[in-house]
Amino acid sequence: MAEALKRCGSVAKSSGVSMNHVMSYAMGINESVQDASKVGNGLKTIITRLNGVTYSLKTGNVEANRTAKAIKDVGGINMFDEQTGQAKDMNEILGELAGKWDTYSKNQKNALAESIAGTTQINLFNSLMNNWKQVAKYQ
Repeated sequence: MAEALKRCGSVAKSSGVSMNHVMSYAMGINESVQDASKVGNGLKTIITRLNGVTYSLKTGNVEANRTAKAIKDVGGINMFDEQTGQAKDMNEILGELAGKWDTYSKNQKNALAESIAGTTQINLFNSLMNNWKQVAKYQ
């Protein structure tokens, strides 16, 4: 797990993700992946994409990124707090997705996994969702 944290710890910290949550994600994913460096790199991608916002050079505004749009359109989950407009805590978003994961079609799961983790890390994200009950126990 030290190797996984080495690869994603600074991104997690700057994104406000607790080390407790990062460790639980890494342990849950690593149960099926068995490669801590790959898990750390994958979590770095997932954490970055789940920040939910991007800066538009075209409009000069901070806007929802494509991950936030996919989670809302495909997953039916708003990544932003309706009161404050700020992105929800990553663990809250993942928990909401995990709670609905078994209700999504294969196409919806693939679309969500690709938009959240990218094509290279789809397997890691699927492992996270499929092992969510274990992740919650680690937390």
